Amino acid sequence: MPTTRRTPMSVHAMTSRRFSMASLGTLVVATVITGFLAVPAHAATPQQEIAATATAENGNGPCAHGGYDSGLSQNSSCDGYGGQSHAWCADFVGWVWARHNVAGLGMLTDAAASFYRYGEKYGTKSNTPHVGDAVVYGYSNGWAQHVALVTSVKDGVVTITGGNQGHSQHSEGIVSTNSTTQYAVGSAPWGQRISAYISPKFQKAEPPKVTLQGLPGTSVTGVASLSSSVTAGTYDIATVEYYLDGEKIATRSTAPYGYSFDTSRVPDGKHTLSVEVTDTMGNTGGDRQQIITSNGDSGSTFNADFNGDGRSDVGVLYDYGQTADGTNHTALWTYLSTGTGFASPVKVWDNIDSGTGSWNWDRSKVTSGDFNGDGKTDVGVLYNNGRQQDGTNRTTLWTFTSTGTGFNKPVKVWDNADAGSGSWNWNRSKVTSGDFNGDGKDDVGVLYNNGQQQDGANRTTLWTFTSTGSGFGNPLRRWDNTETEVKSWNWDRSKVTSGDFNGDGKSDVGVLYDNGRQQDGANRTTLWTFTSTGSGFGNPLRRWDNTET
Repeated sequence: MPTTRRTPMSVHAMTSRRFSMASLGTLVVATVITGFLAVPAHAATPQQEIAATATAENGNGPCAHGGYDSGLSQNSSCDGYGGQSHAWCADFVGWVWARHNVAGLGMLTDAAASFYRYGEKYGTKSNTPHVGDAVVYGYSNGWAQHVALVTSVKDGVVTITGGNQGHSQHSEGIVSTNSTTQYAVGSAPWGQRISAYISPKFQKAEPPKVTLQGLPGTSVTGVASLSSSVTAGTYDIATVEYYLDGEKIATRSTAPYGYSFDTSRVPDGKHTLSVEVTDTMGNTGGDRQQIITSNGDSGSTFNADFNGDGRSDVGVLYDYGQTADGTNHTALWTYLSTGTGFASPVKVWDNIDSGTGSWNWDRSKVTSGDFNGDGKTDVGVLYNNGRQQDGTNRTTLWTFTSTGTGFNKPVKVWDNADAGSGSWNWNRSKVTSGDFNGDGKDDVGVLYNNGQQQDGANRTTLWTFTSTGSGFGNPLRRWDNTETEVKSWNWDRSKVTSGDFNGDGKSDVGVLYDNGRQQDGANRTTLWTFTSTGSGFGNPLRRWDNTET
């Protein structure tokens, strides 16, 4: 028997979010298991093939093969959230299953808990480990800590192979293999309670195929009329299901399987839209597309005192589309308040007229504030410069300084690439402004989506760019739900604003939060505030709840 090696388990969900497997019980075999996958005299079963694929990845990190990606509702393990570590245990298991003709992959997401739900849907959840099973750890109330694969069951010893666990000299999260005799549901051989074993549902015949149709391109606004082109395999088509980020949004049973996808009902930003076809025997096929929804929830219409007369005016960042040469045409208009109404709109900036080059409205999130402290409100734009060749996301912050009668050309006041701030994902940013430190100059705040953690909890952070009067300092993280008693905070369900809510001269942050539909069918919404301390923010406090009024 190989020498036992103990790898301490340390779950760093707040920082690197790696998942290390350790021996808190009986560790029988570690890292490399010899002999249990010897080629049998007969052909390998699909379950044995899953095990062989998984163990062949031992020692690999998240970017092996360009990233573990199942191709439907999971993101690539190599695609981190805004430079943060990406919890990729579920991506690894989905990637392995997808290579062995497993049905129903559309419902599997980056969350380990999605495998538990898979077992419930297909009736494959059990207390008994089988080779090829997904083993789910720490499942509770829709969340799970970890998921890995059973790669051997022999003589009372169960061997587990998983991604984003273990460590090496050069990696904080790799594929590793460990064995244990403590494999009963409820046991915790590595400090994580085993919740269930989930067997994959294999295709029984030639599966159907589907192609997603109706999207105008990667950038989508308004209502998209989707349809699906399907081809039957051995059996007839039963249903076509649409998923957004792994959540089912529609089921259709008749051709052309049309669905009107209202993009205004989801947050602006990057999403995975997938479609899965199922035949009468449960075999499935799928297709997906990465999209960016843009419906102006970034605040392309806003109000502020642009001319410093003490009355709030209205500003509009307007999209003219593309010119004949492909240049994006955007303009800034203001409606100045007269006290009893508004003057006719005036165009105060136009990227074509001012020779500012191409400016893409779809890539602009607008905010406003008196950034230089002169008593007149300026305009700020967080701009999406896309993904660079090295895979990092580039985002820039621009300001249009008010002259009282108009605005100066935009000036780039921050660039994450130039500032050494790492990758910054515009799609995961919601922007607001306020004088958070009470120095008389407005700062910029960003509520940032760090995605789901290994245990399924949503991580959200609050950052501020402090105004210097002539520019902005690098962003500082002022709040992180994973570092507080707030277990999960869903960015997708948050609408952010700011204001001096307690009258102490410092701007606070407010979030209107969607708590979803209750059992009685009523929608629940709550209002939370983060009170500024001058150097940061207190934990959010719930100030209003429609179910309590």
